[in-house]
Amino acid sequence: MGTLVSWAIVIAFFLLGGYGVTLVRNAVMGRIIDPSQPFAGPMAAGLILIAVSVGFLGGLIYHREKKRGRARLPRRRREGDGAP
Repeated sequence: MGTLVSWAIVIAFFLLGGYGVTLVRNAVMGRIIDPSQPFAGPMAAGLILIAVSVGFLGGLIYHREKKRGRARLPRRRREGDGAP
């Protein structure tokens, strides 16, 4: 049951990202065809949906890879350890 819920959440974020792309596309095409169409609202909403979706899915993948020990962040070097 938990797996089904997690898949539903992931699919929901994919669909939100797809809807964001649709909003951006419709805003741009509507502006080209008819300049009186609203542009800023749908464009901003679409970009926000895309950013939230990509951020969530990227964070999910990063968390999974970090949990499995595959994601490694570069370590900062201390000053004075001889490295340039």
